[in-house]
Amino acid sequence: MASDRLPPARRTDPARTERDLRDCGSGDREPARVAIAARVAIAARAAIAARVAIAARVAIICSVGLLAVGCSIVRPEARATDVRVVNSANGATQLAITVALTNPGKDEVELVEYDYALTLPDGSGYGGKWAALRALPPGATVNAEIPAVVPTASVASGVSAWRVSGSIEFRDPKSFARILYEAGLLRTSASFSGEGDALRPAAAAATPPASPAGGAR
Repeated sequence: MASDRLPPARRTDPARTERDLRDCGSGDREPARVAIAARVAIAARAAIAARVAIAARVAIICSVGLLAVGCSIVRPEARATDVRVVNSANGATQLAITVALTNPGKDEVELVEYDYALTLPDGSGYGGKWAALRALPPGATVNAEIPAVVPTASVASGVSAWRVSGSIEFRDPKSFARILYEAGLLRTSASFSGEGDALRPAAAAATPPASPAGGAR
């Protein structure tokens, strides 16, 4: 007669069961991970494409702006015309270089900075930069002075000839041109030079007028 007794329960290893469940779960999550990675890659490519498009638009706008500004502004004319002695102290002599500036255009030009060098026959000289920070009206000619310092011995020994060369940076005062200038995308300058055979001596101090005889009444 058949036995009604059930077969004994099969023992399972808890560690193995947990490992099987974990492996099963990881298999279910793998397609999801692939889908997420694909979505991230697509989003990254879209972001890069958008940035490239924006950069291209900015480049086109800047190029058009540079062409417009470059064609509209007229380069000023500059020439060094004179060098005079200002004063001497402690073995150094201060000079003033006169630069004649002309704006041949119909629009105002903003002068920004001088970059120049002065040379004397004995080999001494001076080089530096000086802020201009002034506007040059259309059709106007003005004189500006920029400083230089040389050894007193160079001018006390009878040296008189001089030579100046340099450039002056300028910009269009229009707002868009100023933006391009501040961003470093637009730099415009005009060169200048000049030479002479004599340094103009320092002006003598004015002598006060003599008091009238008898004094004030």
